Amino acid sequence: MVRKYRGNSTLVILNKTDLPRMISRTEAESLASDSPVVEISALKGTNLAALETAIKNRFSGEVKWEGEVILQLRHKILLERIRDRLLEGRRLLDIGHPEEIAAEEVKKTLPVFSEFTGEIQAEDVLRDIFSRFCVGK
Repeated sequence: MVRKYRGNSTLVILNKTDLPRMISRTEAESLASDSPVVEISALKGTNLAALETAIKNRFSGEVKWEGEVILQLRHKILLERIRDRLLEGRRLLDIGHPEEIAAEEVKKTLPVFSEFTGEIQAEDVLRDIFSRFCVGK
């Protein structure tokens, strides 16, 4: 399988290092000779900083990384929704609306934060919305 990706910009990640090995690091390095190999345990959080560094080094090129990197489109969209509500709250304050009005905009970010962190799933939000509808005969 590793041979299939030779020549591409790849990074080999050996996960579950807290369990007995299926393949050694040496074997992985020989199969993917042009790709860095990083050993981690996602469950225990072992070596995740090295993984982050390897990802940045392998895929960033000349890009200067600052702060966090969002890898899922869903997370990006949720963070943009949060940003938009916060900016709207700031805008309302700037044009003279009372703090209570701006606070309502900020309050709208709470369910989005919960969805982002996984506290609330999208299905829960939909279930809540549709539970308010009364279907007539």
